[in-house]
Amino acid sequence: MSQENKREQILKVAEKLFGEKGFKGVSIREITTKARANVSAVNYYFGSKKGLYLAVFEDLWIERARKQRHYLQQRLAAYESLSINIFVKEVILSYLTGPISQDIKKYHHALIQKELSEPSEALDLVLQKAICPMLDFLVSTLESIYPGKLSSEQKMIYALTLIAISIHFNLVGENILKILPFSSKENQQDLVASTISDLLTNGFKGLCIQDEN
Repeated sequence: MSQENKREQILKVAEKLFGEKGFKGVSIREITTKARANVSAVNYYFGSKKGLYLAVFEDLWIERARKQRHYLQQRLAAYESLSINIFVKEVILSYLTGPISQDIKKYHHALIQKELSEPSEALDLVLQKAICPMLDFLVSTLESIYPGKLSSEQKMIYALTLIAISIHFNLVGENILKILPFSSKENQQDLVASTISDLLTNGFKGLCIQDEN
């Protein structure tokens, strides 16, 4: 195994274990044993257990979040003009059909849930390099759709709501098909996104109409 592959293997194993047990619940030996590496490899590649933990976020989690944001930006760029319905639907669809595979999703989300329950400096990295850039993009897009009609607080809360709903359905993933009584298996993700979009955008429109009256 090359040094680059060994480093990547340690990162992947560490992500799974940190997601399951948190930073404090995992030892370097447990990680290196499952990664089939020497204990010294963690110091060599990452400097320390903490360095490894931060590298998991920097190299894996944040990189996936960046790809997710770019995927959404590309989908929205395909439209000549954006309505609120299209915007909300595309945000949801980008999480349902995006670049993060179903197998990786559980590790991706488990890791951030553990970090949120036991915050460390990794959370600062996530906020700075992943969450805030996505929120900024969603907020600026909302402003372009409804210029001057929503307060900064409203736009931020709406953006967070969109992310939360999208992540929830993203986590449910393929199990959504077992929960919802679809009459047809075709275009199920599109139907989910369209239905949620209709529900949310009626609220958006209602608020903006109230502001105009």
